[in-house]
Amino acid sequence: MDSTVVLINVFCIPQGMEDEFVAKWHQTAELMKNEPGFIETKLHRSLLPTARFQFINIAKWSSESTWQAAFSKRISQHEIFEQQLPIEANPALYQIEAEY
Repeated sequence: MDSTVVLINVFCIPQGMEDEFVAKWHQTAELMKNEPGFIETKLHRSLLPTARFQFINIAKWSSESTWQAAFSKRISQHEIFEQQLPIEANPALYQIEAEY
């Protein structure tokens, strides 16, 4: 049985491409938010300009299968910004293990 999952994707962005990355992230987020199972997404930016991961995306989906369906659809249509920029993306799905 599927349950809510969290996508955490950390990004290495070449210096000087931050604004282009953010614009592409917004375009992709606009597409993904209309997919079945999407709950929310937030893009976090490092306070330290020299951090290895300048941006971290955290998104919630209703299940692993809804995320996989949406991601597969957008990849096949070449709409995922990770294919369009020379960046390093590291996406993975997680479930909450513990919380306080």
